[in-house]
This record gives sequence, C-alpha cells and structure tokens, in this order.
Amino acid sequence: MISKKAFLKAYQDVNKLNENTQDHNPIYKSKRDEELIKDYHYAKFQKNAQTIAENSTLKELLQKKEWTEEDIAQFFNQLK
Repeated sequence: MISKKAFLKAYQDVNKLNENTQDHNPIYKSKRDEELIKDYHYAKFQKNAQTIAENSTLKELLQKKEWTEEDIAQFFNQLK
C-alpha cells in the first residue's frame, strides 16, 4: 500500500517537470485547487485499496500471474 506522503511526492515530481518546461503553464489554477484535487485522488486511491482488501474476487484476481481480457474486465467492474 502506498502512503499519502509517497502519493503526494508523485505530484511534486510532476510539478518539477512542469517548472522545467518553456511554456510554464501551471497544472493547477490555485494552491487550493491543487490541495483539493490531490485530496480527492488520494481518497479515491484509499477507497480502491480498501475495496481490494475486502473483496475476495479481487484477491483471487491479484493472485493470478496472467490475466485474460475477462479478468481485466472483472477487475474494473469490481472497482466501480
């Protein structure tokens, strides 16, 4: 499972890449927008992690070494 600190580090890395571009278009409109979007994505990640931990079908899928197209579809249907 990924920690919130590691999750937010990924956004910092994206921001660093953005700072190095010549056109320098900000990813977020404001600092508050950035915080809200990051919190939303982290909450969604946590929800999916909890769903996986509690769902026996997903646990079985994650144990498979190779997935079929049906397995992939089943995985995404379970996360809805």
